[in-house]
Amino acid sequence: MNQLLSRLAAPLIIALSGCNPIDRNPPDCLVRVFPEQGDSLTVFLFDGAGSVDDMTEPWQLKIRWDAESDGKWETDFSISKQFSWRFPTNGLYSVTGEVQDGAGNRSTNTFIVDVREVFRDSSFTDSRDGRPYPAVLLVNRWWMSENLMYGQKTEDFVITRPNGIIEYYADQNDEYGAYYTWSEATREGEDSVAGICPPGWRLPRKKDIREINDLVYFKKNLGKYLLEDGILGLDLRLSGRFVRSAGKWDGQGSRSSLWINDGTKPGRFKSWALYRNSSETDALAIVYEGDWGAAAYEGWPIDWGEFNYGQVALPVRCVKDYQ
Repeated sequence: MNQLLSRLAAPLIIALSGCNPIDRNPPDCLVRVFPEQGDSLTVFLFDGAGSVDDMTEPWQLKIRWDAESDGKWETDFSISKQFSWRFPTNGLYSVTGEVQDGAGNRSTNTFIVDVREVFRDSSFTDSRDGRPYPAVLLVNRWWMSENLMYGQKTEDFVITRPNGIIEYYADQNDEYGAYYTWSEATREGEDSVAGICPPGWRLPRKKDIREINDLVYFKKNLGKYLLEDGILGLDLRLSGRFVRSAGKWDGQGSRSSLWINDGTKPGRFKSWALYRNSSETDALAIVYEGDWGAAAYEGWPIDWGEFNYGQVALPVRCVKDYQ
């Protein structure tokens, strides 16, 4: 009888153990980089989303990155598969990605990034007035690394009106560049795509902003990446805004706002804002979306009167598609 039970139990044990196979195979670490070559101002995007495993779902795989393959990992293991980095000097850099599956098995992949002399458009000159601007390549867009300052400065108490002249407001020391109303930024509403940007450049769209958001997704301190001397090289300034109806400057040192436009509707516009809470920059959001008659949003003081987008003057940063 005991021998019979033993014979019956043996295949049962084998069958049960087969339901939960032990994962001993490491995942395949498949990574790519964009662009494949750049300069010391280029922000390279590394992506490990193509990594696969025979037992762990792709979204559950974790990856970490070593930007110079020196054993000092720039990130911890994370399900976020993307990593962005800027190299300080020219040269060939070895970058390593290491992926880990649910059982703790790991595999690595190392590739070379070519960092060359500064690209021609890492700085450019506005042909209209000869003013130079720095620029940085982020994912597949060139971004101005400085607020636009084009046109004729006007006094704070003057309400700009259509007159064929591009006019802007500026703080007392011109510290943050120019501030434009939406009408001025779009050439009195005639061009909501290129606006007042230099030839070949245009106003940012919502898609462009989302690309930046993706670069800093899951990052704890956004200021380290986005503000002056940040990793991305975008050098956003906490320039605030000018409220012309109240004749007041607001948010300087605590928020950065830029005009953006998706070009889908006449008069349709938005702005992108980066807020600083205490000493940390920890909130990034598209905060305005509407038309000229949009309702007031939170944070608009009552004594400034009824909220209207036409009352606000913001800085402009232009972008150019990578070719």
